[in-house]
Amino acid sequence: MVVNAEPRCKKLGVVEGVGGNADSARVDALERAAERGATHARLEPAHPDLEDGMTIVVTGTVFACPSSDEAFPPDGYR
Repeated sequence: MVVNAEPRCKKLGVVEGVGGNADSARVDALERAAERGATHARLEPAHPDLEDGMTIVVTGTVFACPSSDEAFPPDGYR
């Protein structure tokens, strides 16, 4: 049996979203992630910007993953 052990997802990096509240900051982060071709994002909890205290910031790591029908079953597994 041959199984492809390569990681399924490619890490694209970090994304940051800003807004007037947590929801708008999260939406901004997801829109920026989509612009970079991300299919998945792991966002951290929202926190206030330490410089101005009025803006809310959401940061997270974004990934590009193949759709499930492309990833399984692995080549050579059938």
